[in-house]
Amino acid sequence: MTPKKEIFFPPATINQSLYQTLKIKNNNDVPLFYKISPISNSKVFRIHRKYGLIPANEFHLICLEFCPNETNVFKVPLRIFMNHDSNNVKTIMLNGLCTNPVIDIEGIKNEIYFPPTSVGIKSKKTIVIKNISPISILVNIKDNDENNTNGKIKINPNKFIMNGNMIKNVDIFLTPLKTDEIINKITISAEKLNENGNETSEIFENNNNNNKTLVDFKDEKNEIKEESKNSDINDNKIYKREITLLGRGSDGTLNIVPNLIIFETVKIGFHQKLPFSIFNPTITNFYIKLIPRINDDNKELAKQITLDFTEGLLNSFCKKEISVIFAPTTRAKVNLTIDIFAYEHLSKENNENNENPNENNENNENPNENNENPNENEEIEEEEKKKSLRNEPKTKMQHRNKSKR
Repeated sequence: MTPKKEIFFPPATINQSLYQTLKIKNNNDVPLFYKISPISNSKVFRIHRKYGLIPANEFHLICLEFCPNETNVFKVPLRIFMNHDSNNVKTIMLNGLCTNPVIDIEGIKNEIYFPPTSVGIKSKKTIVIKNISPISILVNIKDNDENNTNGKIKINPNKFIMNGNMIKNVDIFLTPLKTDEIINKITISAEKLNENGNETSEIFENNNNNNKTLVDFKDEKNEIKEESKNSDINDNKIYKREITLLGRGSDGTLNIVPNLIIFETVKIGFHQKLPFSIFNPTITNFYIKLIPRINDDNKELAKQITLDFTEGLLNSFCKKEISVIFAPTTRAKVNLTIDIFAYEHLSKENNENNENPNENNENNENPNENNENPNENEEIEEEEKKKSLRNEPKTKMQHRNKSKR
């Protein structure tokens, strides 16, 4: 017989069927009759060929099915009688294990805390998932609130396979979209991986002297599956666990390098230029303004320091190089601070605003048309004024002549 002493089934879940084969070979010159005695736990271990006659120098394959109905360790002896002789008995042990998929997340109970992060900047937390069951499982991590407007979550990887007692690191990224609290939930589910056991159909095809055909075996296998579907025990147990993600979004920040610029002594009439850079590490586009602020009361000293860039657009993940030019006009020590203001730049709103002025321009065309008549009225008024002016001097002259007389 092959195997000789024990047959081990892979770990299974409740009501899942796994198959193994037992080979009985007749090495004699005469036929061999065998019969398998009923086993104690016939609902868990099923035998699909209980007796047969093996011709000389031929073999039979016996299909053994393991279909557990509870989570437990199963060990049952299988006895085979040869040629109706009670003394000629072969015993082989059937071993099976039934367990549900179970995972553990190290150091985490029900919540994962993210530190306060600037809007548009993602923070990462790494969790360690361990498969504490001896079976291969399929793990799926799902975001329960994908349409959350306060924050965006990304999980890498979100679906993977784990073998028994395997450890897997999973990265969770949280990107705040608003300056507000972020509360989100994810569900981690694990289920038994659908693995095909030994393909018994291929083994049966290799033996042409079997009493049962391949079609008969498939029909019998389908009947067993229908019985398992009608049973009250749920098939494919799924382990689920829900975890809450907590975070907070703060105001956006820009990286300025260096933070302190120190000029050497510069003579009057000369100048010195030193650079610094502003980097936008967020996913938000900013419109920035740079305003120099003198720390002394003398405002004329502020004119000695100028910037080659004072305001403009700083796109996401972009860097801007700015130069500070110091050109002294008097002997003095200058201490200056540059205030940088950043505003979120929304392209959609700008496009809408650009469309509205066009409409206003269209509306302004009509007033021009309406102003044609007023221009004609103005010409008429000017002509009347000219006539009145011509008449006024005459009257004045008359008054003057009268006065002279």
